[in-house]
Amino acid sequence: MSRKIRWAAAALLLCIFAGSAGLFFTRWLDYRRGEALYAGAAEEFLSLRGGEDQVIDNRGDLPLQEIPADLAPELTMDFDALAEVNPDIVAWIVIPDTNVNYPVLQGPSNDTYLRRAYDGTSRRMGSIFIDYRCSADLSDAHTIVYGHNMRNSTMFSVLPRYSEQAFYEQHRYFYIYTAEGCCKYEIFSAYMTELPSDSYALDFPDGTFGDYVSRITSQTWIASNVFPTGSDRIVSLSTCSSDNDDTKRFLVHGYLVEDTRP
Repeated sequence: MSRKIRWAAAALLLCIFAGSAGLFFTRWLDYRRGEALYAGAAEEFLSLRGGEDQVIDNRGDLPLQEIPADLAPELTMDFDALAEVNPDIVAWIVIPDTNVNYPVLQGPSNDTYLRRAYDGTSRRMGSIFIDYRCSADLSDAHTIVYGHNMRNSTMFSVLPRYSEQAFYEQHRYFYIYTAEGCCKYEIFSAYMTELPSDSYALDFPDGTFGDYVSRITSQTWIASNVFPTGSDRIVSLSTCSSDNDDTKRFLVHGYLVEDTRP
């Protein structure tokens, strides 16, 4: 191999390395900015009922964004201020003692907030969002909420851990807050599914919703000993699988057990 060819090959490899390093740094910086943005949102818009400014006190090494289970029912959000940031913010979701503590959006399509943060800026982590076909007030028999499974352990990356019985038993509930109050959901089923999947059904002819609930209950990978019926309201949390298979999704289903709204 001539010296010119060797130099050309080395230059090419150097360019490839520099490009890869630049891409890695750009993605890393985007992740850090996204993390800071959402941590700032939790600090700015959340408070405890009664007017306390500090949501998380000095409880060990809990990150600010994690909400202890005993505080979750006492949280309130400044939805007026959130609406000024983005009128598409319709709710807030918390899974106690996890990273899930985020505003929930709803856009004109399910693509709107795939790569947009809650303030409308471009971010790879996107937003947590309700399916555009669902009612924003959670009044439907079945509501679907989506979020990315991020490698930096943000958004809905915690959902696949519901394949673990011990994790489920310590995190049985999630909360969705709206301007009118709080909805508490008990998790009864969690599993991996492959697209297309009827677990994402939203239209139920008369008398068929009960069959749907029985079906998603029977698919669970965890033993919940909880059996909702067709008269319950279901919220499904959906994220991508962690094995880079675009056809697989991890689903966590909860049913409404408490609603403080008028």
